[in-house]
Amino acid sequence: MRIDFNCGVFKWSASLTAIMILTLPAIAQRRDDQAFEVVPSQHRGSLVQSTLEFIECEKTKQYGKLYEMLDDQEASRANKEDYVAARVRAETKRGALREFAPQLVMDLTLNDSAPVTYEVTGKA
Repeated sequence: MRIDFNCGVFKWSASLTAIMILTLPAIAQRRDDQAFEVVPSQHRGSLVQSTLEFIECEKTKQYGKLYEMLDDQEASRANKEDYVAARVRAETKRGALREFAPQLVMDLTLNDSAPVTYEVTGKA
């Protein structure tokens, strides 16, 4: 009888673990998606796509492509070659991005005539 009980508990624990493993990515995905809910639908898709592309370029160390994604104000701080060199130096000190989960999106647009600007922050 005791063996059956332990076996039953093990099966239940294994089932619960499987449910948690399958559910956790859905919860994490929902949280990432919720970060973008504040963005109007006409901008949301392109912002999500740009964020995913930016994260992928960070992870794969495509710093030249990252430079091209910067807004004009940020890009004016350094030319592409200097930016790439600075990113490579920073990578040797801090390491490269492995993962990023967006948690907050803020609209930084200054006024109606300014370009639409969002800041995406999250957990790396």
